[in-house]
Parts: sequence; structure tokens; C-alpha cells
Amino acid sequence: MTNSDSRRMAKCVWLALLPAVLAVGGACDSGGNNVTAPPEEPDLVDAPAVRPEYAFAEGVEQEYPEVTKFLRQFLETCLKGDYSGYRRMVTRRADPESRDRFEKILHAMESLEVVSITRTRIPVYDDEVFLVTTRATFQAGHRAAEQRGRVRRIAIMVMREDGEWRMGLAPTQLQPGDEDEEDDWVEEEVPTTGPSYPWDESPDY
Repeated sequence: MTNSDSRRMAKCVWLALLPAVLAVGGACDSGGNNVTAPPEEPDLVDAPAVRPEYAFAEGVEQEYPEVTKFLRQFLETCLKGDYSGYRRMVTRRADPESRDRFEKILHAMESLEVVSITRTRIPVYDDEVFLVTTRATFQAGHRAAEQRGRVRRIAIMVMREDGEWRMGLAPTQLQPGDEDEEDDWVEEEVPTTGPSYPWDESPDY
């Protein structure tokens, strides 16, 4: 075998090993043999020109730090118009809002206040459920505001699913009345028959 043949063979062997060398090098750089999948590209809708504000009532964050941390993350995700992020954070027991309705609700909101958080039990959930009462203010001029008033009280649930925090709308039986109605709902074990959205009477707002 000539020197030229030897050089050609060595080159072929090196080229054959190169993918394996790069793979090992990549694994070493990442600190292990696990390959991290690239992050999912966010499915973004147009964010409102004026960002809706949100706030927590006094003492709520101190009493329920984990729940309010999740709520803050959820609200920040939604306010950015991150629809795919929203879908990852809602309960798997109910269908998430469609992309179109997610965008409409986002643009209809003016502000949201987390008024209270209480612990409760709902039979279909194994773990404890946190009932979160909110006061939502809708933009003047939107159909949601015109038909039911600008300020609406809405109850949502925050719970653990598969070790992750999730949220969903509370069942009809746990929904508080609107601002001008008596607050006569009580905390108790209730069946869940699926969500009933306060704005469903005006789906095209």
C-alpha cells in the first residue's frame, strides 16, 4: 500500500467517525448523555395595545405563595399572547379555549384582581383544590361589558395534575354572583359538570 493509499484510508476512517465524535462531544458539553429537545415555539396571538393590569388583594400572596406564583406565571403567559403556553397550563379535564376565543378574551380584558383564595374539595379531583375568586373588568364597548356589565366576578380553580399546577374555570355551582348580586355561594363539595363561562352569552365579543 502506498503512502497515498494510506492517507486516503485514514481520511475515510476519520470521516466515518466524525458524526460519533460530534455526538459524544455534544453529550459532554451538556453534562450527560441526555439530549435536550429544543423548546417549543410559542404560538402567539396579537397582544393588546394596552396591557391589561392585574393585582392581588392584600395578604393573598403571603398566605398562598405557591398558588399566587403559579397565577402570576399564568397571567404573564396569557398577557404576552402565548397561546401554546396557556394550553400547557390549563387542566386536562376540560377543553381549553380556542385560539380565536383566547385572543378575543385577552383583548376584552381591562384588568383582573385576585380577590381571595380558599381551599376546597371537588370529588373528581384527588388532590386539594384552591378556589380563586377574581374580579374582572372588561373594556368599555366590548359586547361582554355591554351585556353583563364591565365588572364581573369569576371563580377559577388551581390544582395539581401529574405533579404540575394547572388551572381551570370553577363549576357553575361555585361561581359567585355579579357585583350587584348577593354573595350567597358557599364552599362545599360539589359535582363538576363542566365549565360554564360567564361570557358564553356573548361569544362573539
